Amino acid sequence: MHSLLVLLFSLLFMGYADAHKAPHKRSSYAQLMRLVQVQKDIRVREFVTDCIMRRYVDGARAEIFTLFTEATTLHGSLEKLSHEICLAAYDDLPRFETQKDIARAVAEGTLHAVESLHIAWPEGLPVERRVLRVWAHAYLTNLARRAGAEGITLRVTSLTRPVELQKSLARRGATPAHCNEPLVCGTHATGAAFDISTRTLSVSERSWIANELMTDMKESRILFILEARGAHFHIFVPKPQP
Repeated sequence: MHSLLVLLFSLLFMGYADAHKAPHKRSSYAQLMRLVQVQKDIRVREFVTDCIMRRYVDGARAEIFTLFTEATTLHGSLEKLSHEICLAAYDDLPRFETQKDIARAVAEGTLHAVESLHIAWPEGLPVERRVLRVWAHAYLTNLARRAGAEGITLRVTSLTRPVELQKSLARRGATPAHCNEPLVCGTHATGAAFDISTRTLSVSERSWIANELMTDMKESRILFILEARGAHFHIFVPKPQP
């Protein structure tokens, strides 16, 4: 696996350099990027399939949280992405295909609108997507209240996304979880995930949030990663277990 990744990244570097030398090289670079994505998809699919097959093995759920809490970095990886998708499968969480499906879920009470004085919303995030599943809504509301007590306002930049939007973001390179197939579909489409931007946070505020999230993850309440490229914490809230 290591040698494959070295080869792919070597090819990626050469393709990137070629792409800037002449227009006719750009198609080769695009093909190389597609190859890299295919290889990533294969790895994610393998990880997710293996994880799902262990669903009824004692301790399988706990092992997912251990994978995250014992990682050497808070940043994401294909293995973390895969196990997050797997945990959503353990919880039998379907994806919302369209914005109409999300609106229907809100009307039925499956998704709840998030409202908090301690949350700042970006102008580009429509009100109709500021919704989460009941337990994820409760978690975010509680986290925002705790943050507010520390004088911290959470800038929540993304919550529930329909599959159609997830695919659009993936085409622009904003997410590797493109949702072209169930085994490679991000958890935002389940209604149980949200992102908190780190761009407006001070070092101490960011540290406080990271510590709170890590404490909750160690108690198996959430999974989270720090997305360096998007400058945000990504949090997935699985169903609370009895």
